[in-house]
Amino acid sequence: MRSIHWAAIGLLLASFVLLLGVAPATEAGPSPTPAPPSPGRPHVTPPPPSSIARRPLLTRPLRRTDTCQTITALRRQQALARGIKHTLCTRPVAPAHHPVRPAPRTAPAQFSGPDTGCVEGVTVFNRFYQCTQQTTGIIAIDNQSGATVGEVDVDFAFWTTLANNLRSWDEDVYLTVTNEWGIIAGNTSLGTPMQCNDATANDCFLTSTDYPLAFQQALMDPIGTNWSGTVSWISQDPGITFQTIGLTFFWSTTAPDVSPNTVAYELDSLERQRCDNTLANFKQGGCVNPDSLNYYILSLSDPSVQAVAQHIYNAEYGTSASPPLPDQFGVPGANNPLTRDTNATDIDANRQASCNNFVPNGPGDSCDEFPFASTYQGAAFVGPGRFSTEHVPSDQNSQAGSELIGFYLSQRIIDGDPFYALIVS
Repeated sequence: MRSIHWAAIGLLLASFVLLLGVAPATEAGPSPTPAPPSPGRPHVTPPPPSSIARRPLLTRPLRRTDTCQTITALRRQQALARGIKHTLCTRPVAPAHHPVRPAPRTAPAQFSGPDTGCVEGVTVFNRFYQCTQQTTGIIAIDNQSGATVGEVDVDFAFWTTLANNLRSWDEDVYLTVTNEWGIIAGNTSLGTPMQCNDATANDCFLTSTDYPLAFQQALMDPIGTNWSGTVSWISQDPGITFQTIGLTFFWSTTAPDVSPNTVAYELDSLERQRCDNTLANFKQGGCVNPDSLNYYILSLSDPSVQAVAQHIYNAEYGTSASPPLPDQFGVPGANNPLTRDTNATDIDANRQASCNNFVPNGPGDSCDEFPFASTYQGAAFVGPGRFSTEHVPSDQNSQAGSELIGFYLSQRIIDGDPFYALIVS
């Protein structure tokens, strides 16, 4: 059953009406990809900024609904036959499109919100942070000529902060009214209800908000005026749940001879996340972005794990004496991630398949395997010739194992989650 909780309709505190036009009185990029190593020289790749909240790694394009594209000459003729002079429609605005039309109230404004790491037209994200920025607006079309006779534009930023030990999160919204002119200037209103959608009934609960109150305060000429607010949610169902967060822009005008006088622009899957309480050490649960790239990072210069880091690096990229493993499991940029396996029987089978015949060189020596035993790419799954073992000091092996467990917990890497092994200098 699908549960949809509207912050505007289900709870009156989460709705607002923003009057527009009152007379004068709103590191993204590809994953790190190591270059081919030189024989005998380790390639050095800086760690990805996956733990830095304001430096997202990935981008996801927004669905850009444009109802103005449906206003054909035939539709305008049909509207004229019914005595309707103007048609109202919605459309997204390109980042550079802040048009100056005849007789604007004031000069168009640019978005002036906080430095959120947003990129206009996409959602940028990492494991615990998501941000969207876009410009949307409405135009009025003259049904006789097809010319645009009025516009209103609003830029918005919308960002979410998640935590590995909380099943609650905040949604922050920031709007800048950037342009208005023509027959819909001074008579247009905007409502933007926020919704949380979940595949499990009753799993999105609104806990607090200052969202509507903040937007109701600024009743002034809107050009360059900003509004902001925060909505807090919680997920309470046990197990694993997925949520999508969206906004809907309901535009309405009292301009004469305009139909329809209310139109909507919906972003129904603006951001998505996963909440769970399946990790033994974090039973209170937490939430993550399931689409993020995740990196287990070891350093060749860290004496506590240096031998293990060198083994993983050699397995991923090869040496002058041996080729890399054929599948490139866990190699950043190879698009063939490791995936966590939490089944104790599988983990034991992987260790037996890789290290059962290992003979230590002496006290303090141990068998290190890659891919890791706690993955579905372990030795028992992939078979001979597709995994690597190496002699490493037992204390370094234990330390690297502890760091791997810490990575699983801190990033909420649950069964089946993908990740990469990144070796840095």
